[in-house]
Amino acid sequence: MKQFERWSLVLLVGGIVMEHVMGLVGSITFIMSIVLSIFYFILGPFYFNGIALPDIFQKSAYAHTSFLRFIGAFGAGSTLSTLVVSAIFSLFNYTGGRELFLIGAFSGLVILVVSLIRYLKSKDPFYMLIVTRLTLLMVLNVVILLV
Repeated sequence: MKQFERWSLVLLVGGIVMEHVMGLVGSITFIMSIVLSIFYFILGPFYFNGIALPDIFQKSAYAHTSFLRFIGAFGAGSTLSTLVVSAIFSLFNYTGGRELFLIGAFSGLVILVVSLIRYLKSKDPFYMLIVTRLTLLMVLNVVILLV
């Protein structure tokens, strides 16, 4: 899943560059953002908890994962999904980009604060993964909204 996320981000950034530098149609950017958004929304809890795709239906894969941790990972995944869609809506000047950013930013700030507190207490890399993803997407959205 890490490779999928990396390739999606590379294609997304490549599509943005192609659209703005070369003037090509932004269909690659739009499609890759939707794919990345669906990835974060559906597979986010598994990705953040380190559960491999073939192990999703095995009970042993969830031995180290508590219910609250899984719910937190689902909240982080849905927030990241909202922030990705917000960035694309703002980039293409579609209506609703700012509203999506506000929804993603408020829920993201709550998850960010909880994750930082939990990371400082336990030093678990799970929380730092969420913090870095949320911070990067929130900063990206602010930059897109200000430009």
